[in-house]
Amino acid sequence: APQNTPATTFEFQILPSDYSKYFTVEAPEGSKPDKVAKGPVVPGKAPIKVAFKYAPEENTKLMYGDVSLDLLGGIGQWITCQVKGILSGGFVPPGLPATQELTIELRAYLQQI
Repeated sequence: APQNTPATTFEFQILPSDYSKYFTVEAPEGSKPDKVAKGPVVPGKAPIKVAFKYAPEENTKLMYGDVSLDLLGGIGQWITCQVKGILSGGFVPPGLPATQELTIELRAYLQQI
């Protein structure tokens, strides 16, 4: 690769939505979970693993007043959330954009009545 290639970077951002509060991104995997992860990609180093985590609310007790609703435990809905990914820099063949954008859809089952 030519010596004058720009630094290679990545960015993943969970886009705001009704359900984005349930998702986080970690890059590299194991780092602090957040709504945005970005950093450099170093040539010759191990690839960076990006992890998306789903964290529903902890309080899953199904109660209405003093009445237990445990029999309704499997009821919920599938939710989705969009992530915008941007890869930039590094070697880019002539005529192609220096930045590549990705859209990732996260899906999870949210238990709720």
